[in-house]
Amino acid sequence: AGLVSSQLLPTGEEDQVVLEALLSHSHLLTAVAFYRQGCGDWGLLAPEWAAAAAQLRHVIGFVSLNIDKSLRVASKYLKHEDGKARPAVLLFVPEARGGHRIVRMDTRKTRRRDELLLFLTAHMPDYVQVLKDKDGSHARFLAHPMPKLVYIADQTHVLPVYKALSAELREQVIIGEVRRSEFAVFRQYGPDALPSFLQIVENSQGRIIALLAYDFTRSNAMSFASLAFFVSLAAKEWRQIK
Repeated sequence: AGLVSSQLLPTGEEDQVVLEALLSHSHLLTAVAFYRQGCGDWGLLAPEWAAAAAQLRHVIGFVSLNIDKSLRVASKYLKHEDGKARPAVLLFVPEARGGHRIVRMDTRKTRRRDELLLFLTAHMPDYVQVLKDKDGSHARFLAHPMPKLVYIADQTHVLPVYKALSAELREQVIIGEVRRSEFAVFRQYGPDALPSFLQIVENSQGRIIALLAYDFTRSNAMSFASLAFFVSLAAKEWRQIK
């Protein structure tokens, strides 16, 4: 599946085809803003929407559609009252078994960039497994017959870029998260610094023989593209060993 990039789709009858193609070729969240030209509320929301899109452009797909020029798409997805008095924002959230569920954002309450960021990232699909010792989740993670990577951090929430990696590459790898507070698991990886992103290298029998650390000191280290390359390479090396 390819990465969805933020974009303003061309308006016209082809919009529905383009949007459907966009939704069917990614495991990432797609956020669609339906607006009418000259709408005062859209005039206020648009710059905040653009700022959020710029910040999350590699991990969420952003689409803006003029309702009057995209009637086929609007009639398919919008309720009767949507988009009349104010813009309508729909989130297409990928489901694990395929397809999407639609979440409507209340544009009366969510308008500022920081509010948009919180709402959007909270609805991103997330397959990162938080690893603990007592509930057995760490042991199950290690026993899983797929390439494995571990992100080690101080945060109590999964960062958007790791949510995106876990969703877009979930058919290739599994990603676990270890938090400093989970000391029994944390000490097994012994990172020198945080954050740390480790490739677990296994032999053909599934025994861990090495941990390879991602280099966070290089430029663009936190970009989706750089992290995705590291993950894809880990998956390729795992298949070669197996």
